[in-house]
Amino acid sequence: AAPEKPAESKAQPIDSVSLDEVRQFMVDNAKIGRIVVIQGVAVNISKTPKEYIVIKARLMDAGQRVLSEVEQVAGVPLTLFQLQYLSEAELKETLGNRIAILTNNTNIPPGGKVSFAVVFTKVPESMRTFDLNVVSVRESTAR
Repeated sequence: AAPEKPAESKAQPIDSVSLDEVRQFMVDNAKIGRIVVIQGVAVNISKTPKEYIVIKARLMDAGQRVLSEVEQVAGVPLTLFQLQYLSEAELKETLGNRIAILTNNTNIPPGGKVSFAVVFTKVPESMRTFDLNVVSVRESTAR
């Protein structure tokens, strides 16, 4: 049997996941006002199944100073209708939907994709750009 890996190595190197089809746009929400949405797919580019991919998005000003950041577990797609009409609390609840996360963000095979959406409900006037990173991913526990 292979030796057990040390506990800290449970967090997979984030180079096992790439971010693709990324787009950032603004939506006028009926209850919140203007929101910033960053959507895309996380792709498992490793040779083993992965799960529980977490994305961090940051909004920055022209000088690359971070204005706001959000960490979001991948796996919950949002429709334009939801982005336009859900309240801030409803958006947060939808993005935290454990059933959707467990359905879509577990046992992702090599080459498999999981969608993600990050929503910023408070948009700083000085926002000029954004960046996006995978902050954690785990080896799949499904056998």
